[in-house]
Amino acid sequence: MKLVAIDLDGTLLTSAHEVSPATIEAVAETRAAGVEVVLASSRGIGSMRPILGKLQLFSPAEFISAQGALTGSLDRTGVLRISAISSIPLALARQVVALTEGADIQIGWYRGLDWFVPALNAMVEHEAATVRQRPTVRNLFEITLAPEKLLLVSTPDRVGDLQSLAKSLPDGLAAQFSHSNYLEVTREGVDKGAALSRICEARRIAPVDVVAIGDGFNDLGLFAFAGVSVAMANAPEAVRAAATMVTGSNDEDGVASALRMLARV
Repeated sequence: MKLVAIDLDGTLLTSAHEVSPATIEAVAETRAAGVEVVLASSRGIGSMRPILGKLQLFSPAEFISAQGALTGSLDRTGVLRISAISSIPLALARQVVALTEGADIQIGWYRGLDWFVPALNAMVEHEAATVRQRPTVRNLFEITLAPEKLLLVSTPDRVGDLQSLAKSLPDGLAAQFSHSNYLEVTREGVDKGAALSRICEARRIAPVDVVAIGDGFNDLGLFAFAGVSVAMANAPEAVRAAATMVTGSNDEDGVASALRMLARV
């Protein structure tokens, strides 16, 4: 094992969206053994920053954000260094915004450290409390900087509307569900696995020397690339079936258990 890529929500983070002391210790031990740790999340950078800080994953340690649309690093002062970026073309982003108008679907526009929403409501407040980042309210049609991703969220009882919208997205975009009511929209070709491949190619690390740990369908790209894939016990059955092995749940320090087991192999 030369590099391990770890998802955040449902994987490294507990159900309370915390990093447990056992996980912090295991990540530190893994890095001390010379293994690079890459956080790979659908989150925007703003909500990844405190987690990177807790794990001391500052530059030159890289991360994957926005479902793979951006790879980069943050230094201790919060300065962002971008290694690779694949933004949604501005015209396509605005078409998606237009599709959500009049629908009971919340949209978020993610660009660098920023998270923009057209208005505050219960869904936004729930997401803000979960990721511990406050969005900025803006008219999304007036933003002139293209986003790395758009996040579309419905209430649990309106998932059907979100699934229908996913099928009507303009050509040139990719859409993956990170949760049943969370749709991650990026530029076509964007995927965590593709981003991980670029990082490993730059470091001349072969897939056989890579471990990927995750819990969601949007982690299957990581699983397909890595020589060893680890699914969380709380992952859906199909995700567990796609993995090399299954570890404990995110509330059972499953990441820490997997890192320590693999270190002995």
